[in-house]
Amino acid sequence: MRLLQVASKIFGVILLINGAGVFDRTVHAAASNPTADPSGRTALRYAEAMAGGRVAAWADLDLGCLTNRLAKTAADASRDACWKDTLAIHVKLLADQPEKGIFGAQGRGVGFGLLHESHRKADLWRDYPPALFLSPSVWQHGGGLPPRIKFVKILPSRVTGLQIAGSPEPYSVRVTLVELSVTYPDPLTAPPALRPGEPWWASGTIRRYGPVRDLVVRLPVVSGLKAAGYPVDQAVLSAGLPETPTLLGTGGGGPSEIGRTSDRPGEQTGGQELAGGLLLGSVRWWDRASAGSQFATELRDIRGLSPSPDRLARMLRLLQLDETDRELNRLLGDDLYANLLKAGLARSGMSAGDDGTRRRLAEFYWTLQGATWRQELTEVAVGHSDVAESFYRAAQSLEIVAKSGRADLETVRRLGALQRWNNDSEAALENHEGALRRLDPKPSRWRATLLTEIAWDRLQWIFWTRRYEHPWLAQARQEAEQAQAMAEMPMDKLLAAEAVLVAEALAVPRQPARVQASLESVRQLHGRLQKVGGLWEYLIANDLVKAFVAESATVTLPTTARSSEVVDVRIHATPPPQDLLRTWEFDKDSSGAAPQGFSSAATAAGGNSRWTVQTDAEAPTSPHVLAHSAGCSTADCFDVLLAEATGFAYPDVTVHLRTIDSAAEGGAGIVMAASDRRLYYVVTLNESAGTLAIHRLAEGQATLLDRTSVQLTKRPWHLLRVQRINFAHVSKPRLSVFVDGREVAAVTDDAIPNLDRIGLATRGAVTVKFDRLHALNLVSNQPLSAPAAY
Repeated sequence: MRLLQVASKIFGVILLINGAGVFDRTVHAAASNPTADPSGRTALRYAEAMAGGRVAAWADLDLGCLTNRLAKTAADASRDACWKDTLAIHVKLLADQPEKGIFGAQGRGVGFGLLHESHRKADLWRDYPPALFLSPSVWQHGGGLPPRIKFVKILPSRVTGLQIAGSPEPYSVRVTLVELSVTYPDPLTAPPALRPGEPWWASGTIRRYGPVRDLVVRLPVVSGLKAAGYPVDQAVLSAGLPETPTLLGTGGGGPSEIGRTSDRPGEQTGGQELAGGLLLGSVRWWDRASAGSQFATELRDIRGLSPSPDRLARMLRLLQLDETDRELNRLLGDDLYANLLKAGLARSGMSAGDDGTRRRLAEFYWTLQGATWRQELTEVAVGHSDVAESFYRAAQSLEIVAKSGRADLETVRRLGALQRWNNDSEAALENHEGALRRLDPKPSRWRATLLTEIAWDRLQWIFWTRRYEHPWLAQARQEAEQAQAMAEMPMDKLLAAEAVLVAEALAVPRQPARVQASLESVRQLHGRLQKVGGLWEYLIANDLVKAFVAESATVTLPTTARSSEVVDVRIHATPPPQDLLRTWEFDKDSSGAAPQGFSSAATAAGGNSRWTVQTDAEAPTSPHVLAHSAGCSTADCFDVLLAEATGFAYPDVTVHLRTIDSAAEGGAGIVMAASDRRLYYVVTLNESAGTLAIHRLAEGQATLLDRTSVQLTKRPWHLLRVQRINFAHVSKPRLSVFVDGREVAAVTDDAIPNLDRIGLATRGAVTVKFDRLHALNLVSNQPLSAPAAY
């Protein structure tokens, strides 16, 4: 006989509105203690059995287990099988949830994740089954203590339908929600959850989790089960096991449905409330004050441990109680920094015979990565990475130590290095220069070390901003030279000398003799090292200097293993043929003759222009210059001289120019992205008017892209520089223009083609002299190129 039919006779008419049921006020009012109502006693016995791991007692009170035992054969219907399957479901629910775009994406460990009501709209919110909060899967992880359970109250009963798998109609049952408080007594092993007020969306900060101190859970006690064929009349319903019955209106209860929110944006229907679970707003978290002496005791124990995964896990857990403790952050920052260096050394393939040298090699590796390809340090943006986790957490911890005002020099130095690798060069400089001011001005090992760090800080800023004319470049070179002279150990001297080499490589205009002298210094210092392997390749084939070192053509640096979600592009590769740098100073051409290696053309007829080599003792690189005499009579006429050399698709071009005579609309400058006179870009400077213009020429037709005023210094010669940039973060190809070392214009244009010829140009009637045309192909601007783009 169906229970629904029996109940209809007893209660007259059962109202099932939206599956929610109605209050059964004839049974009882809310009880004040568990002994006043059998439902309270059942809930307490169930909770204590679950928390205490008493399998038999729990299995006889769990409606899902009872149903499975009735439905299954004797071979798989044991209480132990139910228990094992239930705990497996709980473990899965408690597992760390990796999240893309989150710092600390897998940092909380085994725990609840989101419990505060303000986070209920989050995609990762889960409506946990009530038994989960009592489960040994929660408190046994990490060797914790079982929770303390206390009766709170009994809510009014409701009559509703119980749907059992295989039954065509639901059975009528009475459901009573019993509220129990659950206290996790040990703050060091209590399950963590995201603290109130913390962002649950993709965030640029590490989010704060905290150990849960206590909460209130509602257990649904179902009565009237014997009439449906169960051996007991009361049991607790907690979703999880297959075949677990469901109350009408509460949704599915199978394993695939566990944890899914049924309603958005977070409101529950009456039927869903009957499913029980966490009472929203009831959760409280442990903090340092409530933990009492346990914090200090644990910190003392951690201090006595050697670095290990267990020590790291314990520090991260203790950090959840007080993220501001200076000593804890110092220990954590040092361990994470060491992990980062260990990973860098393994990825680089470099080796050394002592720990100090290995540390310096690893720091040099990350310095190069920070200055060129930073994806290894930012993998956290696309997936979980132990390296990225160590990197960002170490920086956060050491910054807290530094802000305390009691950080030693080594802590400040490490923090500055992390900030530089994070491309925050100005913060790195602030810390390193502050540490330098704490030193006696006389030469010392520490002074040399900090000067080297400061030099690399400036070089990082210069490289990423491409401000090669900035005074910091010369300052970085001077600081590195001072450090090299002051350092005592060969490795310290070598890292300073490499900074000098990079500074010379970035100089505009570059002086090849000084580059070669710096390279020779690096070579000699490297030869003095003992038991060091794999370093030379990084010194000459890194992305900062490899274009200027012919020997690097034979070097292929190892690729690194990164997150599987990171695009698999090579970090370093064999550089292309060493024709990336060309300079035309015209000193080998005969005076009065046309320059060799160039061809000329004009966009309009009627001119009598001439490009000839002349002698000028006052030129920047005397004795010869390239002179252009007026030929075009109209402002829209461009006279172009193209270099026959090709291969400059992404060039950095500079030229010295001096205007002798010019019409009001005239100008002289640089040609970029050309194939021939039919298509190119031209940047011209009108010295007399103090203006700069950028045009696109196509089939003889000029389109003005930009015109701007330029404040020129009072000097006979001016330095014009144009770069074509196409970084991944730039939506369109861009031309950046500098005059006398200062950026004055930048234009983007979809039409800029990958054409690889450069040259010189005049516009209108103008007489001008050019000297030292210098072109560097920026190979690393080519997206996904080899060498890799950065």
